[in-house]
Amino acid sequence: MSDPRVGNHPTRRKLYRRYLPDVCGDVSQSPPWRARLFASSFGKKFSIDCETVGTGRELADVRRIMCEHGLAFIVSKVPHSDVQGRRYDGYEDLIMFRFESAEYPELHSFSANNPAVIGREKDG
Repeated sequence: MSDPRVGNHPTRRKLYRRYLPDVCGDVSQSPPWRARLFASSFGKKFSIDCETVGTGRELADVRRIMCEHGLAFIVSKVPHSDVQGRRYDGYEDLIMFRFESAEYPELHSFSANNPAVIGREKDG
C-alpha cells in the first residue's frame, strides 16, 4: 500500500482540501504570522510546514495536522486584484492573504484581514 504522505497520491489532494480552511483561519489569526504578513511586500511567499508554522497555542491544531500528514502550505499578502472568483466588495481597507497547498497550488483560499487589529494584539 502506498504512503499518502509521499508523491502524487489521491489522498494527499483530499488532505490539502480538507485542512486548507483550518490553516487559513488559524494562521490568519496568529499574531506572529499577521505581523510578518502585514510587514511583507505584496507577493512575498512564506512556507508553512510542521517546522515553520510556529509554536503558539493558536497553531497547535494545524501544527499537529501538518506534522502528522507531512503537509506544507504557502502564504502571501496579495493585492485585491489577485483575488479572482471571490466577492470582497466593501473589504478594500482589509489586507488579503492567499493560502495555497505547496503541492497543489490550484488548491487555494483567501482571508481578509484588518490591519488595525495588529495594534490591539500587541497591547492586549
